[in-house]
Amino acid sequence: MHQNKRQFIFNFFIVVLICVVSGILLMGFSVFFIYPNMDISVFIETMILLALLATVIILGFFCIWIDNKKRVKTLYKELQDSHNKLKSQLIKLVTKENLVKSSEERYNFVINTLKIGIWDYDATTQVTYIAPQLYKMFGFSAEDFQDFTKKWHRRIHPQDRLSTFRKFREKLTNKVDNIDCQFRYITKFNEYRWVQAVASAKWDEQGNLLRFAGSITDIDEAKQDEEKIKRMAYYDSLTGLPNRAYLHEYVNKVIKSGKMAAFIFIDIDNFKYVNDSFGHNLGDSVIIEMSKRISGLVANGIVARWGGDEIIVILENIKSQDEVCELTGNMIRKVYLSFSNKGITVNLSISAGVAIFPNHGSDFETLLMNADTAMYSAKDSGKNKFKMFDIKMNEVIYQKMKYEGLLRDALEKNELELYFQPQYDMKTGALCGVEALMRWYNEELGDVTPCEFIPVAESSGLIIPLGLWAFTQACKFQVKLNSLGYNDIAVAINFSALQFKQEDFIDYIKSYIVDNKVNPQMLEFEITESVLLDSTDITIAKLKELQKIGIKIALDDFGKGYSSLTYLKLFPIDILKMDRSFIENVTVDKADQDISGLIVNVAHSLGLKVVAEGIETIEQRELLLNIGCDIAQGFLYSKPIKDIEFFEMLK
Repeated sequence: MHQNKRQFIFNFFIVVLICVVSGILLMGFSVFFIYPNMDISVFIETMILLALLATVIILGFFCIWIDNKKRVKTLYKELQDSHNKLKSQLIKLVTKENLVKSSEERYNFVINTLKIGIWDYDATTQVTYIAPQLYKMFGFSAEDFQDFTKKWHRRIHPQDRLSTFRKFREKLTNKVDNIDCQFRYITKFNEYRWVQAVASAKWDEQGNLLRFAGSITDIDEAKQDEEKIKRMAYYDSLTGLPNRAYLHEYVNKVIKSGKMAAFIFIDIDNFKYVNDSFGHNLGDSVIIEMSKRISGLVANGIVARWGGDEIIVILENIKSQDEVCELTGNMIRKVYLSFSNKGITVNLSISAGVAIFPNHGSDFETLLMNADTAMYSAKDSGKNKFKMFDIKMNEVIYQKMKYEGLLRDALEKNELELYFQPQYDMKTGALCGVEALMRWYNEELGDVTPCEFIPVAESSGLIIPLGLWAFTQACKFQVKLNSLGYNDIAVAINFSALQFKQEDFIDYIKSYIVDNKVNPQMLEFEITESVLLDSTDITIAKLKELQKIGIKIALDDFGKGYSSLTYLKLFPIDILKMDRSFIENVTVDKADQDISGLIVNVAHSLGLKVVAEGIETIEQRELLLNIGCDIAQGFLYSKPIKDIEFFEMLK
């Protein structure tokens, strides 16, 4: 651009110079032609004069041009500087405008994302500004918020309205700068949503309100998440009842109040059998139904799930223990569940233990422990009842713990012994079998009956090593019988449900029989209904596996508890042992006679033999023989005796 300018100026001067010289020459020649006789010297002088004049003119023009050029340069530079400044300012303005625009976009994005609405009240002009996001957040239009300062509190949830309004009024009255509170606000669609209101106030020196501004944030989703977390932390997912954490805090509040309250520990009777036999889905349904029934009977207090089938009830504002006993007894009677599954009718009841605050404890742990102790006392005394805690119950717990310790030692010290009670064919009178029965003598306790130590063994898990010990001793006895030529005497051994649950149970039985040359044809495994209720399909498979190797299966205590004829159809059973409760009164009670006869007929129709145990009189024997019982066992024939005595008897 500058090169073109210089070229233009150069061309301009050449043209001017040519014009001036041409003019001079033209003027000279004109004079020469006008005055042809003019002296040449005059002509030359004239031409020189004209040349000087032209030179002066050119120099003058050149000077003027130089001066103008400087002026133009200066002006151009000033214009260039101004242009650069304007350009810089324009860039800054555009940058600021972009920043403002970006900031506004970012602000709107954040506001929309966070669901925040802003408002500003000028107390001097009494003008309220409301950002569009505030009313749009709840589905309203600008017209709906024209009287925002006067009517905003009317759309607050009734349960939150008074406390929120009081908080705002209290803060403004006390001239507090900042206010923060949460409440539920109704939308245009009549849905309440949780919001958080944050406001700041500005005052003049006299304490008059100048400005009041703030924001309202939609926190409904966060509040719902908070409620979910709270429910997960404090409520049981299956029943919806308060859980352990909630119960602990609740009881501590009750204790702080110092008022009399009841701690009731409830357990569903025989629930474990139902849960294991019919599946966890049915078990869960039972817990849900029981929880509903118990909750429906509790007015003043709470019902909480402690775990499994254990439910705890806290009764408040009680006046006496008699009142608690009446309420708990009513609960025991009304909370009763009966249902049928897989052809088996199951009846479920509850047992409960009661501890009173402050009589039976002044802290949560003590009340829980004492109520739990009372509940187990209720179960031990027959179930489907409740017990009020008594300090003597702790002695029972202590005895159980003591028995457990001594029982563990008994295995190591060989204090346990097997006794054998003979069984006879009722038609021929011939000895056909024996039942192996465990006995325990302890130097401190003396003779401990099975009724005393077997429940302790089952609850502690010691029944597994005890059962294996009894099995091995009974097998040794059977091998000795065979060695003496008594190949037709069967040996019956009792097994618990816990033993059947062991995964290696069948493998152990098989391997021991093979390794010790035991005749499985002369072994009988006596089981109770509790075995049949545990994991039905698995139990059937195990029983069939035992039958396959020749072991006979006897169902003990039939007719006791929840015994069902369906057991005889579903399960592989060879022998039925009638419960002694029928035999005790069979000679004097017509109903017992009829039931005993029915049991025998049903068993025979299914190809089963019937054992009558507990026969003590000749009359009982004769009557049972007449109704068709196959095998007899009882004190009329022989009490349980040691193996040495038994072999002497055989001689």
